[in-house]
Parts: sequence; structure tokens; C-alpha cells
Amino acid sequence: MAAASGSRLYGWDGTKVATYDPDRGEWTTLPKLPGEPAAPLAVVWADDRLLVWRVAPRAGRTPGAAWNPRDRRWTVLPPAPIAVNSATAVWGDDHVYLVGSWLGDGNDALTEQAVGAVYDAESNSWRRLPPTGLSPQASSAGWVGGRLLAWDYVLNAKTFDPGAGRWKDLPRLPLKFGECPPRTAVVGSRLAAWYCGQLALWDTESSTWIPVRVPGRGTNAVIGQPVAVGNSMIIVSVETINYPAATWRFDVASYEAS
Repeated sequence: MAAASGSRLYGWDGTKVATYDPDRGEWTTLPKLPGEPAAPLAVVWADDRLLVWRVAPRAGRTPGAAWNPRDRRWTVLPPAPIAVNSATAVWGDDHVYLVGSWLGDGNDALTEQAVGAVYDAESNSWRRLPPTGLSPQASSAGWVGGRLLAWDYVLNAKTFDPGAGRWKDLPRLPLKFGECPPRTAVVGSRLAAWYCGQLALWDTESSTWIPVRVPGRGTNAVIGQPVAVGNSMIIVSVETINYPAATWRFDVASYEAS
């Protein structure tokens, strides 16, 4: 899992965090995290620090920690009040939103829909979000246009208005359904939705989805995690039997539909 701050990239594997400095072309491993190693759940850069979460054992409350680069120290966060082993963390409006679900054997979910909680960094406390109405099988989210935008693997999308405290339906994503996890990157006023090698942009100025033609090797060839860097989205794909690992870059900010 990865997050970015400025030009720095942070990678999180549940045991350790490493950061990449492009000016030096070097990776550096951060000091050891508090707590027991576990599967990585989510990572996000929140204002001036890095926040990470691990999967809790037996569907318990979700543990997390915060890295402060100024004093190079980890701080244990209060556990999130939701049980999730598949989730997205989003920073927006001085809060962290955690949206996801707990999937058991055969991808059976504990809940009928994706669940969410919001962390207030100032009070160091959590509260639950209202029901999302999104699929518990897989979802993703980003902060764009002053709202949390979440979407799921059956291509439904919603925004959460923190002032009103409720979800609002958005148009469905203009993509073809597939068996892939949804992934998100936000660049400026646009949210990039990456799914089975397909891409759509949510443009807040026009309040519409813009489909993007992806060149290359088929809709299932590239399934990596997108990361927003500057005005672009960078995708590091995974290596499969048929296709080698690769890095893709797409200029989200300047793209215009033809």
C-alpha cells in the first residue's frame, strides 16, 4: 500500500513503512511501529503526518498509528469502531474517513453494506458514519470538491456531505463490470476511478464522469494501486503470469475528453 506527500512516496506492508526520496533516488525504512505486525489495511497522509492501520484479529476494532516526521516518532491511535479487513482511508477537512468491510471466506461480508467511520485528529476520537448503501464486497473512496466520494465494485457511487451528515447518490460509473477491486486517486478537482484496467474521472466542475480510453493490453492487464503525484496519477502494476510489472503515468489535470 502506498501514500504520497509532496514528492515523497510512502510504502506500507503491515510490518514496516519505507519512504522514497526522488531527489536522492533512495528508499529509507522508518523506525519500527508499535504493536504486533499484521496485514496492512490502509495508509493515508494526513496534513503533517502519516497514518496507517492494520487488520484487527477476529474482526475486532481496527488498530492504527501515526508517524510524525518532525520528531520521527510513532503514536498509537485509538482503534476505529468498525471491523474491516478491506478498507480505504481518506483525508479531508481535517478528518480521516475509513470506509470498507470485513470479508470472510468466499468474500462473504459480515455486513450487508460497506461501513464507515470518521476520525477527528483534533479530539483524537472516532464516530461512525451513517449507512453507506455501497456493496460490502469492495469499495474505494477519495476526497474531492469538499466531499467524500465513495464507489464500489458494482460501479455505484455516492458522496458524503459532512455538514448535512448524509450520503447522496451519484451517477453510476461509465465502466464495464469486472471482478477487480476499485482504486482511487485524487488530483485537484478530479477523482480518478481505476477498475480492471479501466479509468473514469469524476469532474467536480461539471459533476459528471468522464470515461478515459486506456491504451495497452486489455482490461485485466493492469490492476495496481494508483497514487496521485503532482498533476498526474501513477499506477504501479503487479506482475502476473501473462504481463510483467510496469509503471503507468496519466495526466489527470489536463485531460480533456475527445
